[in-house]
Amino acid sequence: MLVNPTLRGITLNWNLQHTAQDELFAAIEGTAFHTRTILYRMSEHRAPTHRVINGGEIPQSNTALNQIYANLLVRPVLVPSSKVTGLGSALRLPHSG
Repeated sequence: MLVNPTLRGITLNWNLQHTAQDELFAAIEGTAFHTRTILYRMSEHRAPTHRVINGGEIPQSNTALNQIYANLLVRPVLVPSSKVTGLGSALRLPHSG
């Protein structure tokens, strides 16, 4: 099962010098790695992705999150300028190569 919202994680080797920002960064990396696994499996079954559209309020205000995703997914991460949550499921964008 690739998408399991009950998965848990643990962070090892932390010390008192690590900050809440470090922990948030690790959490974002973890979700990006999991997303990369999902996209890889989709590609194995002839459903490749060429770009990611990261909708919602958090991606619109967190450039670090989008950059981490772009780096790990090795794809462009597009962020809509307006609120579009729920609209994306109704859109079919043309393939731009």
